[in-house]
Amino acid sequence: PWHDLPAALRRLAPGDRLRVRAGAYGAIAIDESCADGTETQPIQLVFEGNATLEPPEGSPAIIIARSHWFIVGADAKLGLGDAYLGDGSPASQVLAINEFREFLSFFPTNPRADYAQYKLAMAHFSQMAKPGGDQTETHEAIKEFEMLFEKYPNSPLVTEARTKEREAKDRLGRTEYLVGLTY
Repeated sequence: PWHDLPAALRRLAPGDRLRVRAGAYGAIAIDESCADGTETQPIQLVFEGNATLEPPEGSPAIIIARSHWFIVGADAKLGLGDAYLGDGSPASQVLAINEFREFLSFFPTNPRADYAQYKLAMAHFSQMAKPGGDQTETHEAIKEFEMLFEKYPNSPLVTEARTKEREAKDRLGRTEYLVGLTY
C-alpha cells in the first residue's frame, strides 16, 4: 500500500482500482500526471469506511481532468457534494447537486440519505434568485424539501428544512406580489 495518495494516483493504469482506506485526505488532483482510463477499463477510486476529503479553505476537494475515472463510496459522494456546495460557485453547485443525486440513487437506504436529501435541497436553495428573478431554483428547492419531509419524516433535519422551505415559499410569494404590481 502507498502512504501518499497523490503518488498512488500517478501510478494507476486503465482497469486499476485504488482502495482509499479510512482517514482524512487533502484535495485530490487527477490531472495530466495521471493516466486516462478507458471506456472498457475505467480507473476507480473506492473510498472505504470513513475516508474523507478535507481540502484547504477555498479549494475544491477533487479535480478530475482525465477521462474515465470514477469515484465510488457513500462517504466519498457526500464528501464531494459537501465540498462542492461549500465552494459556492454556480458550477460547483451543479456538481454538488449531481453528487447528492447520485448518492441517493446509489445508496437509498444509507443512514445518511436524509442528510443527502437535505443538502440537495440546500444546493438549490443557495441558488435562489432574488424576488422578481427567475424562480426555477426556488421551485426545485421546495420540491427537494418536500421529498425530505415525505421520505424522512423523522429526520432531525426536518425542523431546519421546514424553516428553509418557508423562506423559499416566501420568496415565491414576494415574486408574485412584484409581478402583480407590474401589471
